[in-house]
Amino acid sequence: MKRIIVKAANNDSLEAFKSLESVVLSQANVKMVEYVQPGQEWSEIVLSAVPNPNAIGKVYRQWSSKIAVLLKSRPAKQIRECIEKGSYSLGIEGQMIKIEPNMVTFTTSLPQNVVGGKFPGGDLYMDFEITPAIQAEGFTRELIRRVQQSRKDMKLDVEEFVKVQVKASTKLEEYFKVWKEHIMSETRCRQLDFVHTVRGDHTATWEVEGEHVEVGLTSLHYKEALDQLIAIPGISQAAALKLVESGRKMVNDLKSLSEEQLSEASGLSKTDIKKVVHFLSRSESPEAILCPTCGVDLPEDGICKTCGKLEADTKQKAPMTKEKLTPYLLRIPRMNEVKADMLVEAGFDSLDKIKAASKDDLRRVKGMGSKTVDEVFSYAAHGGFETSMKCEACGTLVPPDKFSCENCGTLLRIESAEGEEEGETPAKFATKAPAAEVELEQSFTYLIKEEKSERSYHLFEKAIAKGMKGFCVTRNYPLKIKAKFNLGDTPILWLSNVGKENSIRPKDLEKLSVSLEQFLGQEKGIILLDGLEYLITNNNFLTVLRLVQSLRDQVAINHSILMLAMNPSTLDAHELNLLEKEVDATI
Repeated sequence: MKRIIVKAANNDSLEAFKSLESVVLSQANVKMVEYVQPGQEWSEIVLSAVPNPNAIGKVYRQWSSKIAVLLKSRPAKQIRECIEKGSYSLGIEGQMIKIEPNMVTFTTSLPQNVVGGKFPGGDLYMDFEITPAIQAEGFTRELIRRVQQSRKDMKLDVEEFVKVQVKASTKLEEYFKVWKEHIMSETRCRQLDFVHTVRGDHTATWEVEGEHVEVGLTSLHYKEALDQLIAIPGISQAAALKLVESGRKMVNDLKSLSEEQLSEASGLSKTDIKKVVHFLSRSESPEAILCPTCGVDLPEDGICKTCGKLEADTKQKAPMTKEKLTPYLLRIPRMNEVKADMLVEAGFDSLDKIKAASKDDLRRVKGMGSKTVDEVFSYAAHGGFETSMKCEACGTLVPPDKFSCENCGTLLRIESAEGEEEGETPAKFATKAPAAEVELEQSFTYLIKEEKSERSYHLFEKAIAKGMKGFCVTRNYPLKIKAKFNLGDTPILWLSNVGKENSIRPKDLEKLSVSLEQFLGQEKGIILLDGLEYLITNNNFLTVLRLVQSLRDQVAINHSILMLAMNPSTLDAHELNLLEKEVDATI
């Protein structure tokens, strides 16, 4: 259903209803709830003026019919307001006549497609208008439900991928194309085709609202291959899928390929290719166990031939998880998440191993530059892994296993001293300048005006550090954002025409809107939309403004937060003024 409108009898009823709004939306299958404040009328109620011929005829007999026609043609609300203030006048044949209160009565009715009723807490209006968008979503849900049922009938593993064929009317086909990405995501479908004749391992036919639909499913048998490829450290399921779909379903299939061949065959990013190549090179030449005291190979008996210590005395501590080790590493100058991954995957999976490593050991890590090696070695040698930092934003001491201040959320860094020689004091501790002290409120939309989006990302980062779920839409390349800001596993949607995974074309505003509304519908969270200028350039200002208006309503209903980052100089004064009116606050 499009929406329901609640006219609460009192403030207690209004607050009670709002507190359970999410339950109502889910259980009643409603897109939106609107509220009318206690004591007020719903603005969309249709008010009509009904002339009283007898009362009018007694005073203005010869003009009675004309007055009735004029009263019906005038805005009823205006007539009522004037009468309540004293009188309402009409001009007839050059004369002004006065309409007395007894000459007209007023009636109310509901808009088309709206049904009203009462409940213990007030009045309820239900809008049953079926828009094309609602109809498309309804049929899409039906399709998803039938595909999921077919998966169960086929007894497929929940993580298995399928290929789907659909035969439907032209109208439904267009509906499904709008929701295609959502359908594929919900059903773990890698290929969705609209065909005239359905084929597959399993076929089904169904009919809803007079529409006939046929669906065919074929299992792609990817799971076993994915399980093996995801075992490669640092490789995501998306990257593993690309390898499988390029015909490389086993780790052994990758060993004969060079870095260039792997790039051409799979379409992986350079970072993922380096991870695969690095893993393969390690698997072919496993590292020797070294004595951390003197650095020589330990023999099978575990006794170091150089210093005479037993392996039990010299054995390095158990490996740390990547999640636990990474915050330590990111405080090293010149370090980022990609380099930290390379270090861990090369076998330096504990602080003891890194502290015991020589510069030559560190230089063997592929992708690690000489300056970064110097920084890692110097940082470890000067006790960086045991040193707490003082947050310059609030003065709190931050332990060495934290990358951000737990008190204020400020991200910590260490300044790199260019030209620093071995043996000198380590680089000084520093913090990024904290974002302006702004407390973001739920159900608010913010316009953040700045030439670059630094402040926006700091506020976004701070909210995520406090436990909020985030969703980022950006014009910047996602890997750069992740390397610069500590956003964890926050999904990032890239505004680009390149057509890569997790990217969206700037003209596809409907798809963008659906993605954001799906996120808002699942949980309270925070959205950073960084690239408003890019959307306006590729569409037009009014179209993007309507998107903002829609998102603002969704954010308010779902008690979430929306941040719009943009350079104000890219809009003229009139456009900027319109945009500022559609947000709750400007920063």
